[in-house]
Amino acid sequence: MAETPSIKIQIDEAALKEQVTKALQESMQDAAMRLRSAADALDGGRWITEFEEYQAKRLRDEFERGRRDALAENRESYER
Repeated sequence: MAETPSIKIQIDEAALKEQVTKALQESMQDAAMRLRSAADALDGGRWITEFEEYQAKRLRDEFERGRRDALAENRESYER
């Protein structure tokens, strides 16, 4: 009778976790893009247009807030 071979498997948990995480991220990104495409097809691109407008307004508001704060700080340091 032949002896049953002993098989020992070692798993690098960090490498496995990295591979699984990368695969999940890629799958989620792909699913998100498909959902966006489907949403755009349903509303004729209105959603993405409104989102881009919202982001642009947010950026302008943040820039203006930073500008006002910088001018106020400059004025305060000048008055000292």
